[in-house]
Amino acid sequence: MVNKDCPKIIIIDESIVESTTLMILLSTLTKNLTICSNYSCGLASIQNAIETNSPFDIVFMVYPPNHHEEYDLAIQVLALALQNGDPSHTIILGGEQLPPQFQDKISESSNNILSKPISRQKLQDTLAPLKRTLPKLNCWEYMNCGRQPGGRHAEDRGICPATMEQAAEGIHGGKNAGRVCWAQSGTLCGGSVQGSFACKIKNCMICDFYKLVEAEEAEIFESIDSIFNRMKRKKRTT
Repeated sequence: MVNKDCPKIIIIDESIVESTTLMILLSTLTKNLTICSNYSCGLASIQNAIETNSPFDIVFMVYPPNHHEEYDLAIQVLALALQNGDPSHTIILGGEQLPPQFQDKISESSNNILSKPISRQKLQDTLAPLKRTLPKLNCWEYMNCGRQPGGRHAEDRGICPATMEQAAEGIHGGKNAGRVCWAQSGTLCGGSVQGSFACKIKNCMICDFYKLVEAEEAEIFESIDSIFNRMKRKKRTT
């Protein structure tokens, strides 16, 4: 599930790892994402968006050093992005010094620079002046499955146990097992009941929601042993 207000965003970055991380973190804000691994693609995408009267709301781009083979193209991309949108909505990934002609259009404050490595907190701080927030979603909110109590499919498909497991309350900031659903046996994913952790974990690890929580929590992402131990302790005290 995404916000009703679904901004149109483009990411221009040669680094597959960094652009993928950014894409995953932005998935709670919008699904309207364009990813470009080079400046030729970025320039064509921005030009097309302008010509079709559907410009990007936010532009994320790496500004390369002046010896980069596509430096001149990058200059064109940045100029076009600034010309056709609010400069505060053009965010530079990394920390390269901008040429003088752009200094007056892009603030040198941290609000316009998203330093690497990218984290959820850095991204949220960058988006805050744009009045955009990155909510921490539970699995049923992200997947929009409707299998939580009172959900649209609670009666015909059954309530998913992840929505009811109180022993996992609060882990990764979720409600019940909403942000550790991979540790919950019997979840209702992909239209069928999933078995034990051992049987389902391979599928879970390629799930977009698992990748999202892993990227959001980063260094405090809990291991499965830690999650199981926390749940066991909670059950012993209740």
